[in-house]
Amino acid sequence: MIWKEIYYINLFFNKHSTNVSNVYGTVTDLMLNDIWKIYHYSVVVHHFNEQDMIDKSNIIKNVGLSKYSNLINIIDHKKINRIGENKFDLSKDWYLAQQNESSLKELSNNVNNYFRNIMSGKTINCMWTTYYESKYLISGKGFKKGFIGLNDLSTKLNSNSIYLAYLCNNFYPQSYTQRIFPESTYALIEILHFISHSAIRDGKEIWIYIPSIRMRNLLNHWILENS
Repeated sequence: MIWKEIYYINLFFNKHSTNVSNVYGTVTDLMLNDIWKIYHYSVVVHHFNEQDMIDKSNIIKNVGLSKYSNLINIIDHKKINRIGENKFDLSKDWYLAQQNESSLKELSNNVNNYFRNIMSGKTINCMWTTYYESKYLISGKGFKKGFIGLNDLSTKLNSNSIYLAYLCNNFYPQSYTQRIFPESTYALIEILHFISHSAIRDGKEIWIYIPSIRMRNLLNHWILENS
């Protein structure tokens, strides 16, 4: 009989975790040629910031961006958009739900298909974002380098990016009750701020993959209002 020594590790670090050190544990490999699954962990987490939202809110009526609204092409592709058909799909909680493992794999394949096959994009022309803590759940070989975290958008620009992917569905955190703007306005602010850091700032046409039907509808409505 072969005995195997097992140590339990907390591999699921989320918003309820309070001690980063709890993520790590000890595993003794008894050289049984087991296949170990590699988990990625990032201590960087996307946080909601009310003042940041207020500072960015003028983007909705920004003349410099709205005059280019006709240059925004939202990807209308039934197969790769199917993953975001429900209201809360691609929200922060959706990513953290363990039962969505197959959906995360599907999303990774969709993004890779979009960048590499549908758009035939080069790495330098691709830019995508999601919540920091979700990055390693979906990043793939075909688009890994084009990632810009939501927290980085105030400092990073990519004027070469004409193929974008917005893999978020923004909602207020439950702890935020003041709500200066409607929740839909907050979501629109975030996606417009992301778009404004692409090649559109130079008057270039862009294409954007938005799996969340809620986020697509918000952006479509803004484009219609500014066309």
